[in-house]
Amino acid sequence: MKSNCFFIILLLLLTHFYGCRDTSLDAELYSAYEDQITPPSIKTELYLIHFKDKGNQDITKKEAFLSKEAIDKRAKHAITTDQLDLPVYQEYIDEIKTTADIEVMFATRWFNALVIATGKDFDKKELEALGFVQKIESFGERKELHSYEEGANSTERITQKLTGYASNSEYLSGTEINFGSALNTLEFYKNELPQQGFLGQGITIALMGQGFLLDFEIDQEGEGTNLEAIAHLGDQRQIIDTYNFHRGDHEVDTRSWEGHIDLEFSASILPDQFVAPACKAKYALYVPESSDQEEAVDELLWVSALERADSLGVHIVNSRNIFGSHFDDPNRNIPFEKMDGKTAYSSRAVNIAMSKGILVINTMPSTKVPTPPTDASYTIVGSGISQKFFGEGYQKAWSFEEVKTVDGRSKPDFFSIDQSVDDIRGKRLSFIATGSIFLTANIASLWSALPNKSAKEIYDLLHESKENDDTSLTNYININKAYEIGK
Repeated sequence: MKSNCFFIILLLLLTHFYGCRDTSLDAELYSAYEDQITPPSIKTELYLIHFKDKGNQDITKKEAFLSKEAIDKRAKHAITTDQLDLPVYQEYIDEIKTTADIEVMFATRWFNALVIATGKDFDKKELEALGFVQKIESFGERKELHSYEEGANSTERITQKLTGYASNSEYLSGTEINFGSALNTLEFYKNELPQQGFLGQGITIALMGQGFLLDFEIDQEGEGTNLEAIAHLGDQRQIIDTYNFHRGDHEVDTRSWEGHIDLEFSASILPDQFVAPACKAKYALYVPESSDQEEAVDELLWVSALERADSLGVHIVNSRNIFGSHFDDPNRNIPFEKMDGKTAYSSRAVNIAMSKGILVINTMPSTKVPTPPTDASYTIVGSGISQKFFGEGYQKAWSFEEVKTVDGRSKPDFFSIDQSVDDIRGKRLSFIATGSIFLTANIASLWSALPNKSAKEIYDLLHESKENDDTSLTNYININKAYEIGK
């Protein structure tokens, strides 16, 4: 009986307690819980939708999809504007968005395709039924990939930052330029054109790297970016574009050494210390992929960077990217029998780029096979040479050898200094894995001396000037020889 009384009293107390509570709190908590159990679908699966055509677009209105510089370059070199230049038809994209629960990530105009993200329950049949869809290709898992964002371009912010430093551009107007430690690379490539004033003027270079460190200034230990060395890029407005394709915005200031080393070696002016052979060129700074992962979609991001460079009138693209040998999902790796220069998206894009007047220069991979895009016929591949001591010869870098593509072509195209190089601070870098930037800067110098030559003509001149040395090393560029042949 006592126990029954106890439970009755307890029940009365609990009823009183809950009767005095603010029930609006219950409603608030319940609604929050409801929101949690019915979230929007998480779109983790990537697909590539190929379209049959470019829709009803007017190809004669070039200003709608090409910059003035790109139009002028095409007119100068008799490059035809064709369907590849048109963007993916916006009405097709809009219908895709209204037909299925998808997120548009980005498009590739050269391959007339759209990358979308979907939920795991996505059924591609509803999109395949659309009359303008050619096919839909699965493209792996989405990992931190952000959709395209038309935000403010950081070019102006970077330009303003650089103009806060004293520009060294006036040094170039002197009667004699001391190139400092950059002279080693000029001698390696037998390039006397910079001493004659050909420093990349009239040439635009797109640098592809994992970041450019422009917000991380040099410290007492000499780490970071020497903004004084590239201050002229702001003063002369030589940075024309920036874009982070993986993140989907214009910020390229990530904590990665790749891009800023390439920019320093190509563009720096430090009087009597280091004057780069392409310090008068204009630059586009691109981050085409993440440094934390290797996904199949990264190859398409790289292609998009090439397309953007083309639309801005870029002459040379410098890249250190390879695709298909070490994807995080090994099932998506590109087999060797398809490394023929005509199958992978990036390799096909390089050959398209040549038809649009762009030279693509890429570092040789350490895979000992010409991994895309280095397997493409028109990729100028630079393989590393160790500079032990200048004047005492060179030896091949540790991982780079002459290899064959599946169809029997030899790569790399040329050797480039890659190890034991003095940077702009006089600090010797033991290994920078970026020999392609020295090729790029010296080729920009050559092209500025032969401004009426097309990309294909410069490409041919480089190969005509190729020579061997006395130590069985092959594939050296002789810039002076290329100039004499071409002038």
